[in-house]
Amino acid sequence: MTVSFPGHADLRDPPHEPVTHPRLRKMPPEPDAIFAEIARGDILVHHPYDSFDTSVLRFLEDAARDPAVLAIKLTIYRTSSDSPIVRALAEDGRFEAVVSAPSRVPADLVLDVELRRFEAVYATEGGAPEVRVEMQVSVVDPRKASRLASFVAAASAAADENRRAAVIAAFDRATAEAVRSTVDQVRAVAGDATR
Repeated sequence: MTVSFPGHADLRDPPHEPVTHPRLRKMPPEPDAIFAEIARGDILVHHPYDSFDTSVLRFLEDAARDPAVLAIKLTIYRTSSDSPIVRALAEDGRFEAVVSAPSRVPADLVLDVELRRFEAVYATEGGAPEVRVEMQVSVVDPRKASRLASFVAAASAAADENRRAAVIAAFDRATAEAVRSTVDQVRAVAGDATR
C-alpha cells in the first residue's frame, strides 16, 4: 500500500526497504534452518528496519511445517483471512487459524490485558492436570483518557490425560473460554458507554 502526500518532496526521506538480518541472510533455504540459527543464540530483529517476511514470517512458516511443533499461539490485532501469517498457519492443515470479526470489540476502545495465571495443577502424582487461565482486563476509552471497567476473566479445563498434547488442548479450551468471557464483558461495557 502506498500513501501519497503531494508537495515538499525535498523534505521526505526515500522509501525504506526492509533488510534481512545478517544472521538470517546466510541461512540455507531448508525448512529447519531457522531453528538451527536460533539455537546458536537469540536473534534480535527491529521492525520495520529488519524485514518481517524474512524473520518472523519465515519462523512461523517453518514452525507450521515442522511435525515436532504441537501448537502455535498468537494474538494478532486487526488482521484478515488473507494475511500471510494466517495463510502460513492454515496451509499445513494442522493448525487452526482463527480470525475474529472486527465488530466483536469496538475499535475505539483499548484493552489492557495482563496474563495473571497460566498453570497446570496436578491433584495426584502422574494424573491428568486441571489447567487454569486468569487475565486482568482493563477497558480504556483513549478519547476520554478514562478506564471504563476493570475485571478478571478466568477459566479452567481438565486435561483428558497427562500428555503434552492433552494439556495443550486443555489450555486451548480454558483460554478460549477466558477470551469469550472477556469479549462478552467488553461488549457489555461498550454498550453501557454508548448510552
